[in-house]
Amino acid sequence: MKHFLLALLTLFFLTTLFAQPGTLDNSFGINGKILVDFKKTREYYSAIGLQSDNKIVAAGTLKNSNKGFIVSRFLNDGTIDKTFGNNGSVTLTFTGNSDVVTSLVIQKDDKIILAGYGNTSDSGLDASIIRLYPNGLIESAFASGGKSKLNFKENDVANAVALQSDGKIVIGGTAFQNFLVARFNTNGSIDSTFNTNGYNISTFPNTLSSYGWALKIQDDNKIVLAGYTGTDFAVARFQPNGILDFSFGNSGMVETDLGSFSTARCINIFKNGKILVAGNYDFVFDSDVDVALVLYNTDGSVDSTFGMNGSKFIDFIDNEKVHSSISQDDGKIVYAGNYLFRVLPNGDLDTSFGEEGRLELYNYHDYGESTVFLQPDNKILIAGATYINNQYDCSISRYNNDVVLPINLLSFTATKKQSSVLLNWQTISETNNNYFSIERSNNSNANFKEIGRVNSKDNFSQIQQYSFEDIAPLNGVNYYRLKQVNKDGSATTSKTVLVDFTKGAIIKLYPNPAKDMLNIEGLSGTTTLSVIDINGKMLATTKTTNNTYHLTIRALSAGNYYLRIGENKKISTIKFVKE
Repeated sequence: MKHFLLALLTLFFLTTLFAQPGTLDNSFGINGKILVDFKKTREYYSAIGLQSDNKIVAAGTLKNSNKGFIVSRFLNDGTIDKTFGNNGSVTLTFTGNSDVVTSLVIQKDDKIILAGYGNTSDSGLDASIIRLYPNGLIESAFASGGKSKLNFKENDVANAVALQSDGKIVIGGTAFQNFLVARFNTNGSIDSTFNTNGYNISTFPNTLSSYGWALKIQDDNKIVLAGYTGTDFAVARFQPNGILDFSFGNSGMVETDLGSFSTARCINIFKNGKILVAGNYDFVFDSDVDVALVLYNTDGSVDSTFGMNGSKFIDFIDNEKVHSSISQDDGKIVYAGNYLFRVLPNGDLDTSFGEEGRLELYNYHDYGESTVFLQPDNKILIAGATYINNQYDCSISRYNNDVVLPINLLSFTATKKQSSVLLNWQTISETNNNYFSIERSNNSNANFKEIGRVNSKDNFSQIQQYSFEDIAPLNGVNYYRLKQVNKDGSATTSKTVLVDFTKGAIIKLYPNPAKDMLNIEGLSGTTTLSVIDINGKMLATTKTTNNTYHLTIRALSAGNYYLRIGENKKISTIKFVKE
């Protein structure tokens, strides 16, 4: 009986600490959900983000109302934050007529940028942005009274917004029934250096119309916009200056025919630069809608190794409309629409998530426009609407996800010194971390023993530097790893790094700095010597069987170089300076 009770308690704590990914987080709101009623017959949140203090910002549209859209802020437990706006929410307008907010992004200083469109009598719909202070007040110094818009005398809409690394604001959408990208300066003015006029309206060949929907900025600041041409997936890539990137697809544009009506809605970019586009696939012979995934190589060609000739389809029997997506650090992607589901990097459904990979969002409004966001602790926020009392009310839900470390380990390195090994590591987003145990072994898989401890700085938002010196390394190969120990006693281990500390003759390099010649002592056997510049380019190489070698460097320009020494199947590198 005692063991049975212990097993039950163990199961209870494991369930509490490691909740099944895809289940509602009961610590949020009421049983994982919050509802907000703005007394309109149809209202929904369509954008969501997180400020640096983990407060949740959600923006949404109030249908059947010409009084604008709504922005709300919540504490991390789902409680409305009454210090924001008017008791937690603020009503705003782009034009004051049929305004729709489609997306938001939060700056590093916690200011809030909202994008969407409004209806003006002279030009129809105008793509617009607005910026708020962190507390919800309009920043009147931004553009004109806090707002900036495009006005082409034709319907133009902003469906997505993103920030460049320099703080400039990029929107993506549609103008003149063609792809639209535009860029604003940090003060809200149109950036005239972007395609010479601040925007680019691009037409796909042989199509009457195209609609931009999802936008992502690559690490190299190139801009990817995905949407559809009425029947097919459409993707365009723009250079940082706003001109189409001719190295991508057909002069910067790719159209993919999946055999039926297809509308791209999501972009995710993998670390290798490949682009995964997801959207809705409406098979013409029935009323069922499936999710379609297409993987593109960095040059815009379809990756034929993905699925069947570059595409995959997900069918849950019922309509599976997808609206938004977010990438996890492990390469998995979470999608939201009518369903919440997760796919592996290869596009397969991740059956460890929810119920065999998915969770039906029963009460979210009928267009499936629920929006997904990933918190730093990996929990999943879904913003949308819930149908209750014959109307749609704004709602947010939070779902459990895979357990993540209470720290984000940015790097872990080991450097061989003359008689010791220096370990360095960096962290960010530490939470409830107690200390690091430094472990060493002569075997990569076993026999790790603690050789020291370093206390945690336990700082949530700033990069922290740590170091530990092993003053008595083992003779031969040393394997090192970090065991990160939480305040509750649980622990996780890092990847393993190694240093070969085979004792033997020490190679000497002198003089350093040198002017005409380097003297190299302590060589053994047949040795390959190579001179490499700081960019990694090999400038010269030679072989010797002598213990000492005199290397002439008179022809080198003054500066820093590396001497790479290859002997006995081992390679070492020594830095030297040419005067």
